[in-house]
Amino acid sequence: MLSAESSKSLFDSSECLYKNLKQKNIHAFEFVYDKYSTALFSLIVSIMEDPFTANVILERVFKNSWKKIGEFDEKKSSLFTWMLAITREETLVEKKQQELKKLLKPGISDGFKNLGGFRELINELLEPCRSILLLSYFENQSDISIATILKEDLSTVKVCKNKGLGIINKLITIQGKIKKPSLISERVLAF
Repeated sequence: MLSAESSKSLFDSSECLYKNLKQKNIHAFEFVYDKYSTALFSLIVSIMEDPFTANVILERVFKNSWKKIGEFDEKKSSLFTWMLAITREETLVEKKQQELKKLLKPGISDGFKNLGGFRELINELLEPCRSILLLSYFENQSDISIATILKEDLSTVKVCKNKGLGIINKLITIQGKIKKPSLISERVLAF
């Protein structure tokens, strides 16, 4: 392993560093890790608020950067900016996955590949999203009617409806077995 002094002098110019990275030089990669990992980790922790998860994401960021280094274009951005974009994307994906798990019944995130149709997907949501979507799509109730029936604010009904459909869309996309139905066909098929 190179000392900090010799690696610093070896990669003193950005061009030299980029060239070595694209040639998959492990010393260049270690240099980049030493230089940027603290800043990237800080960004991840500020979004995730969990150091353990932040470490996992940081590892993913550096693996992806290593794999995708050929896509890096020094004419478009600096290496740090490019890695910052990868970090932000990885972190937001992880945050969305964690939020999705919070809205599902316990255990469903591991077993949703066996789910059948739209109604079954709705049944896996937590309240009040489950009731709101069932009333909307299987009882043909308006948002105002749903708010009255469930004694919820109209804004809560609309937010739960949108959030629930977003979760179902993600489950369908991840599952890959159910084709995404249009909202009109969902209502027609329900009757």
